[in-house]
Amino acid sequence: KTDFSGNYNVNSAHTNLIQNSMRQNFYSDTTLNTNSIAADTSRSLAQNHTINLNFDTKCDSLNEFRIRPVISFNKSDSRSLSTTEIDSLAGIAIPKNSTYADRTNHNNSTNVNVSATYWHGFKKKGRSITLDMQYATGVNNTDGNNFSRMSFFGNAPDSLIDQHNETD
Repeated sequence: KTDFSGNYNVNSAHTNLIQNSMRQNFYSDTTLNTNSIAADTSRSLAQNHTINLNFDTKCDSLNEFRIRPVISFNKSDSRSLSTTEIDSLAGIAIPKNSTYADRTNHNNSTNVNVSATYWHGFKKKGRSITLDMQYATGVNNTDGNNFSRMSFFGNAPDSLIDQHNETD
């Protein structure tokens, strides 16, 4: 006799965030006063799929075999953008610095887990033996970018970061 059961689960989450802020800093030395305007936007999407299966076989009254595979697929993508501009508040607004950042991340993974169990009951009451095997494997691919630019107005030099990271 063989029994079979299984289920499939899917989860998906999509998030959007938009944030704007304005900040003013006032000091006793008014030449240090600043006005800061920032805008941040981020989006993310995550999807997960999982398959669970159960195979139970009873060969006879003394032998049983059970296999339980679990397979999952996961994917996520995200991106965030941010800008900030700072200028002085001493009379006419004079730009001091500005920043811009663009970050992306992509991830894909697959995981497989299998559990197999064999049970044998001996004819003598209360005696049995169980053999169990576990197997697991997974693949994960990640790709990300980070681009950031900082511009300084005046004597300071500008700064630029352009990174790419990849993992297999």
